[in-house]
Amino acid sequence: MTRAASGLAALLGLALVAELAMAAAPRPAHGLGELLPLLALCRFPLLLAGALVALPPLALLAARPLAGNLFILRPLEIALVALLTTFAAWVAMVTLDILVVYAPVRFGAMAVALPEWLRVARVPLFALLALPIVGTAVWRSPPPRRRNLAAAALGIAGAVALLAGSAAVHWILRDPGRRPVALLLPLRVEERLFSALPALSGQPARPPVRAQTPPAGGTRGYVEPRAGGIAPGHLLATVYFVLSAAIYAAAFALFRPGRRLLPALAYLLLVLIVLGWALPGLSFWLDYYRVPVLLLLAAVSFLASRVFDTDHYYWIQRLAPVAVGPAATAGTSAVPPAASPAAPPAAPPAAPIAPRPAQAFGAAERAAGPGTERPIVVIAASGGGSAAALWAAQVLTGLQREVGEGFTRSIRLLSAVSGGSVGTLFFLDRFTPRGAPEAAELAGIVEAAGRQSLDAAAWGLAYPDLWRILGLRWGDPALDRGWAMEQVWRQNLLHPEATLADWRRGVGEGWLPAAVFNATTVETGEQFLLTPLDLEGWQARRFAECYRGYDLAAVTAARVSASFPWVSPVARALRREGRKPGRPADPAYHLGDGGYYDNFGVVTAINWLRSLTPDQRAELKRRGLLLVLIRAYPDGAAAPPPRAARRAWLYSMLGPVLALMRVRTTTQSFRNGVDLALLEQAWTDAGIRHQMAIFTPAGKAPLTWKLTAADKAAIVAAWDAPANREELGKVKSFFG
Repeated sequence: MTRAASGLAALLGLALVAELAMAAAPRPAHGLGELLPLLALCRFPLLLAGALVALPPLALLAARPLAGNLFILRPLEIALVALLTTFAAWVAMVTLDILVVYAPVRFGAMAVALPEWLRVARVPLFALLALPIVGTAVWRSPPPRRRNLAAAALGIAGAVALLAGSAAVHWILRDPGRRPVALLLPLRVEERLFSALPALSGQPARPPVRAQTPPAGGTRGYVEPRAGGIAPGHLLATVYFVLSAAIYAAAFALFRPGRRLLPALAYLLLVLIVLGWALPGLSFWLDYYRVPVLLLLAAVSFLASRVFDTDHYYWIQRLAPVAVGPAATAGTSAVPPAASPAAPPAAPPAAPIAPRPAQAFGAAERAAGPGTERPIVVIAASGGGSAAALWAAQVLTGLQREVGEGFTRSIRLLSAVSGGSVGTLFFLDRFTPRGAPEAAELAGIVEAAGRQSLDAAAWGLAYPDLWRILGLRWGDPALDRGWAMEQVWRQNLLHPEATLADWRRGVGEGWLPAAVFNATTVETGEQFLLTPLDLEGWQARRFAECYRGYDLAAVTAARVSASFPWVSPVARALRREGRKPGRPADPAYHLGDGGYYDNFGVVTAINWLRSLTPDQRAELKRRGLLLVLIRAYPDGAAAPPPRAARRAWLYSMLGPVLALMRVRTTTQSFRNGVDLALLEQAWTDAGIRHQMAIFTPAGKAPLTWKLTAADKAAIVAAWDAPANREELGKVKSFFG
């Protein structure tokens, strides 16, 4: 991941250096010294071409855990990616062609006379830029390869059809009074293909006009110096740009979160196409005035963020009037039943007072009935992307399936972080006033937890978040890539509108285990707890304390807990006040992934155990305590000492950041180990019979929100690994 960030930073740094050097340098003199300024003028098309070539090695070598699965696609997705990649390569070709042809007129740069064979062959040569991405998708996607190759060929054929269509439209828009110019296709090919098409201008052919003085000022290079009017290259670019905009708009209109989505790689290519037009277009205009494009865009983005509200938000809504007393919550369920279509909408049920941990413990004991002798179960589920969500769901459902429903009824707390919060969300979603999920639902829980949401995050990046950079926010202020991921999760929930207040009823009645989704406060670095419990007195920020009188959707709580770095943005609360537009809530805390503070969920589990009353500790002593730790990744072995290597100044600059990233995981692991050891000693001293079971997959799954079928199968199969069967045996023995 750090190597990928270094590579991207190097590419942007080269572009910025080229801009600054070009802005400060004098106008080039005639001779060989003109070549470098010409390359600087062509920096953005060259960067687009380099990005198309560099994307596969960056994804597979430098950032494989995060981006390696981008290239694993279905046949139709391969065809779409092949079309967009080839299309993007020709965007680089068209913009580079315009710069090479018109830079001598606009900037006095070196005129490059390309050999005729190169001009004729440039279309297939630039199409080769698509080969790394298309070839990687064909190779990495599930076999048979012949089918993948056919899909790629279909996509490339579609791109050729679009290119030919652009050439035809350009031929129709041409001025017959000018001598035709070969732009996309060789002139003889265009005349053979499009000679029957009329010219819309309807002007007869005119003899060549004597050369005129090039236009002065900012229009230099845009207007044809011989015949006047827009230059043919810019006319062609306009046609191809309109086609690009139509593709971008069609992808938005036809594919949305909550419906079918394009693959994440396709959205990334759409972003490259947008930048492939915007940056060269701006540079051709602004380089004349010696204005660096990247610095100008950074300044515009900064000023826009000061003038317009481009922050990231998540919605919170006002709570219903608080109900007091047990009668207020009798007979309710996690989600109120839908009203009959013929009946007027009923008022929302009153929200019960949030139970304290000890009260929730007592409610669960009363719901279990007298004489219950099963041990008390506390579970902590770690983070780690989609793999953590799937593994948490597999362990929770596997324990219920193999130990029995009594195990699930004995759970008193679920402390979850990041991806573990998502898996826990799907598990708790299936609870009803009758208790634990039905046996027939367990497989569906695992399947729902393993469904990918990376495509939705990529949609958010390509649409609302791309324009948010310039201060352009869409209608819903909470519309971003985090919101998009949330919509995908909602599709797979039985109760997508359930809130923490709804869960509060189930916890208060004892049929729903208490859950805590752990997040991190960005401004202070403190732990932030999203839970139906009243955790007053805990040394952590709490949603109920910070936003009194407001409620939060359970799926949003899981999303905030799983604000995976850069995939889902850190966000702050936005109050929903009926039909009024939302208003930012105070305090203005931005919430990040819970893994920043504690990626294992152990700190919350320990604090919960400490919050029990003496009577409940006595109950623990009588019945025993089972602590289940769901770890999405095995503990890493001690890193070998580094070999002697020369480190340049870039490593010295990145060293502090690398140390912060590496020490976070090792520090948390060491701290949790110490805390658990001290807690076990305290239990032993107090005479509390206890058992700890740790469930961990055998290998490292990708740290992403898109798992392949093979990844999912490996994670699910890890449940039957010898180490986990041994831990399961501990649980069964302790319960038996």
